[in-house]
Formats: sequence, C-alpha cells, structure tokens
Amino acid sequence: DEGARVRFHPMGLPSFTKLCLSTGTRSWVDRRNFLREIQALLGSLRGDAPAVQKDRAAFELAKLSQNSDEDEYMQAIWLTNGIPLLVALVREGTEMQKDHATIALFYASHDTYNQKEIVTAGGISALLALLGQDATNLQKENAMLMLKNLAAAKGDDCAAIVDAGVIPPLVALLNGVATDLQKAHAMDLLMSLTITRNADRDAAIRNAIAVEGGISALEALASGGATELQKQMATNTLKLINRRKPLPGLDFLPVYNLQRARGRTRGADG
Repeated sequence: DEGARVRFHPMGLPSFTKLCLSTGTRSWVDRRNFLREIQALLGSLRGDAPAVQKDRAAFELAKLSQNSDEDEYMQAIWLTNGIPLLVALVREGTEMQKDHATIALFYASHDTYNQKEIVTAGGISALLALLGQDATNLQKENAMLMLKNLAAAKGDDCAAIVDAGVIPPLVALLNGVATDLQKAHAMDLLMSLTITRNADRDAAIRNAIAVEGGISALEALASGGATELQKQMATNTLKLINRRKPLPGLDFLPVYNLQRARGRTRGADG
C-alpha cells in the first residue's frame, strides 16, 4: 500500500521504531496509534478511492496537521510515504480536497526530507498551478508559503522554482486584485528567492523579476500600498533585489512575521 508502506528513515532506524522512540511527552502507544491513523487516512487518498472518502481523509489530515505535535506529524508523513499522495491531491483533487491537502502538505513542508520529496513528486509545478486565477485564496496563500519553505533551503530549489515560472504569477498578484495577505506572501517569496548565497544565481533571479515587471509593481506598492506594512515590505523587497553584493550569512529577511496557516478548514461535507 503506497500510502501506508513502512519506510526506513535515512538515519537508519526503522520507521515505526524511530517514531515510537522519539522524544516527547506522548507514550509509544499513542505514537504508534498516531502513525496508524496517518497510514489509514493516506490510504484513503489513493487514486481509485471514492470522492467522499478522499474528502473526509483530506479534512482529517488537515485537522491533524494543525492540532498535532509538529515534529511528530512531519515525521509521520515522511515515514508513511504521504508526500506523493498529498501532491497528487493538490494537483488533481476537487477544490475542497485541494484546500485541505495544501494545509496538510504545508505543515509537512517544514521538514528537510519532506521538502525533497515534494520536489521529487512534482510539487513545484503543482503549487505553481495554484497561483492562478482559478485557485481559492487559501490555496494561493498556502502554495506561496510552501514555495517559500522550499526556497529557504537555497541551492538548486530556488533555481528550479524560478525556472518553473513562479515570477509571472507573483507579479500578477502584486499588480492585480489580490488580498493584502497574498501580496505580502508574494513579496516574502520574492525576497526568499533572491537570497541564494550565489552571486550569479541571485543576479539571474533579480533580472527575471525585472523582466516580468516586478520592479514597477513593487515601486507602485512602495509608494501607494494599501497599508504602511505593505509599503515597507515593498521597499525592503526592492532594496534586496537592487543590492550589488550577495548576502552569504542571511538565511531569511525578518520583515514580516507571516502566519504559518490560516488555521481554518472547510467541512468535508462542503
């Protein structure tokens, strides 16, 4: 069963043993039961499962992702091979399923191993598709947050995200009818993409932003943004894009403490 297969952690311990022996206040029995619950829910997301079953499983996974111990949840998703199933649901599910899958996937995306699996499973293209006009606000926001998590790892993922075409939809959000939160997420992601610790790569990404009209969009927000925070973020993003030297020691720019998720789920029955 793809969604419930027992895996071996890269550190060498069998998955069940590693999860049950992890530090924390919960007993190993509780951790075992949690792993089994994740396994069962992921098994309900398989391609041939009825839509109502996927609705319920996605809803429950979204709740678990928000209400469980974060480390335990991230580890359980990796150990049960859940990333490919969640990425598939983000790409092909109903709107409600996508809403819940983006929440479940977002909370899993803070883990380095899960980030690699998201990229391997084609998650970058699936997330970029959510930045279009047809996606819900929740989908757009969680997609940008996940892309920022991937970009924060620096290295090749930043280039892969840019090469996949992230700049045009981000600029469109800055120019178009988008919520203040979406514009903040878009600017936050642009800042993350331009800090790769590689001067040549940074320059190429900054050039791509300029070519797509990102500079003029940011200048417009810096001078006439809806809020002072929006103006400040746009100003700081422009400063970062226009800098001349790489920032080798900077992991992130603490400009805006973006909320990690909207903290809401839609009922599985609609």
